[in-house]
Amino acid sequence: MTSRERVSLALEHKEPDRVPTFYRGISPPADWIFEIIDIAPYIYFKPQKNFKPREQNGIIFEELGIGRKKVGPHLEMVYHPLADFDDPKILDDYPWPDPFDKARVVGMREEVIEWQERGKMTAVMTSWGE
Repeated sequence: MTSRERVSLALEHKEPDRVPTFYRGISPPADWIFEIIDIAPYIYFKPQKNFKPREQNGIIFEELGIGRKKVGPHLEMVYHPLADFDDPKILDDYPWPDPFDKARVVGMREEVIEWQERGKMTAVMTSWGE
């Protein structure tokens, strides 16, 4: 059973041969692993076209202002700009990224079609930051 068939059955509330899974820990250049473990990659929602991540004292700050530090192979959240906010009015002036920036989805359709042609079920999910 392909991953696409597996997910389709689960969505129809029918029992597939095993539980459909997704794994975010591998980047698309590692294509060989997707064939071995029969999954498709996590397809990233790209950052705003004018966004440039900044790094300060080993902390990488992404679009929402969240700071992450590399711990082994992972980026752990170590700073959140809204962690101590207590007034919802702060959200009115917060520099939110533009979710409608078309640069975020450039090439995504082709990537989904490529994986579907390989028999993989692909769900596109958004993720602010990495």
